[in-house]
Amino acid sequence: MPRVLLFLCLPLAFFPGCSLSDDDDSSVEPSNDDDSAAAVYEPCAFALQDVCADEVIEAPGADSNAPFLDPFLAVNGVRGGGANGGGLDVFSRDWADANSITLGWSGRVVLNGDGADLVVFENAFESSPGVMFMDLAVVEVSMNGLDWATFPHDYVASDESEYSSQADAWQGFAGRSAVLLHEEDNPVDPMDPGIAGGDPFDLDDLPAGEPGDTIRLEGFRLVRIVSAPSLINPDTGEPFVADAISNGFDLDGVYAAVLEESAD
Repeated sequence: MPRVLLFLCLPLAFFPGCSLSDDDDSSVEPSNDDDSAAAVYEPCAFALQDVCADEVIEAPGADSNAPFLDPFLAVNGVRGGGANGGGLDVFSRDWADANSITLGWSGRVVLNGDGADLVVFENAFESSPGVMFMDLAVVEVSMNGLDWATFPHDYVASDESEYSSQADAWQGFAGRSAVLLHEEDNPVDPMDPGIAGGDPFDLDDLPAGEPGDTIRLEGFRLVRIVSAPSLINPDTGEPFVADAISNGFDLDGVYAAVLEESAD
């Protein structure tokens, strides 16, 4: 959920993922009226629309009438809160059944170019000098929606049973970097992390074998973002650890570097 500053985790009914204790149940629950499956929303018709993921393929538990549960917020352009604050133009996920979102580019194919091929803009920010507030996520890509290639990721803290607020401990995850890009106020190159923020991913880093080999050659159509704490850390056999007040990632948008129209 979006957090402007950590100590502003007070209006819990408004901030769905924010919790102060394990028994807090005041977060907004997803509606049973899930209208998101295979839904197509208006593309992000702003300065960067040509490279913005503009299609919601699947968003379990989405509710367009609930705060931060409207998946349109993941495809309507990025509006980051800057280095020291979270933005509010985000779609929130949890660690349970509503732990992912799948996006596309209106049927277009994202190709393997030079350097980073896509950037995921989550909602991390530096809460104090050298300390990042992070809702970590794992990134997967697919051409057909059936066979997924997962970008390598590894939690490398000295004690992986404890959460680290150091971004360097979360190698290969999304949700490590602040979002500086803002469609109206700071419409910079989304593929330049130095000025746009976000977490870049390069198809050349996909593991060898299928479907990664084919995706490197032919590209992909779909990207799926999954909350890290809903997945097992192979080093511990337990779910990836999380910040005590985290409850899943908050996606602002995903941008690609090289796109082509599908031949289909």
